Amino acid sequence: MPLNILEICSNKPPQLEFIFPGLLRGIVGSVVASGGTGKTMWALQTCSSIACGNDMLKYGQLNTGKSVLLSGEDPEQITALRLHSMCKYLSEKEIHELNKNMFIYSISGKNPNIMDKNWFEWIKNVTINSKLVIIDTLRVFHNLEENDSGKMSELIKIMGSIASENNTSILFLHHTNKNSANNSNGGDQQASRGSSVLTDNIKLQINLVTMTSPEAKDLGIDEQDRKLYVKYVYSKMNYGSPIADRWLKREDGGILKPTDLTKKESNNLSQIFGGRKGGI
Repeated sequence: MPLNILEICSNKPPQLEFIFPGLLRGIVGSVVASGGTGKTMWALQTCSSIACGNDMLKYGQLNTGKSVLLSGEDPEQITALRLHSMCKYLSEKEIHELNKNMFIYSISGKNPNIMDKNWFEWIKNVTINSKLVIIDTLRVFHNLEENDSGKMSELIKIMGSIASENNTSILFLHHTNKNSANNSNGGDQQASRGSSVLTDNIKLQINLVTMTSPEAKDLGIDEQDRKLYVKYVYSKMNYGSPIADRWLKREDGGILKPTDLTKKESNNLSQIFGGRKGGI
């Protein structure tokens, strides 16, 4: 049926529901980064923030509830080590909320394929009632040719059907292409590997980019330390107001800490994470 224009003009539609700034509920988006940038830890911290309400990455706005991390690359023991490091920054109450609301499925080595009917149904079922689903990484969850625009369009449609039916936001982690990695252009929309459909047919793309040598020089960061800093870039955002780039810094255990490089950095991690004091 067509939209009821009279009804819409007479009554204001419901307010848009965002999971965090830029991520509208029910859409498909991506997080693009080169290997070793910290995208898996970003995924773990973001899912945790939604599940327990501790705004670890300083989004400023969180729609809390169930979150799901589908881990297809790392073995279970690696995920466990990362989770243990992160939980040191959470209160006991937050850890209980995490246990209740975050679901991590380690399926490394099981050849998951979202295009397969059985895997599709499994993914749809485990993500019911979730606010956020993160797929780590997209390449692990299909057997298609990534440069084939038709195939990638079908892949995005499949994820979109789950996002729509479950009213959940799906973010897939993806790697940069070789040209962007070699030329330090990881913050561009075109940085995503494979067909342009993987950018064109989604509603949000976030890029994680390691600090370059020129940036380190401008910001007064030692060259030997620059790879600890990761720039968080909204390279594509269809919904919401523009959001400025910001910096994250890798701490012990791989934890990402929001960092204001225009001011003197604080060593008080409890101010950043809102949890108890103490290192990893």
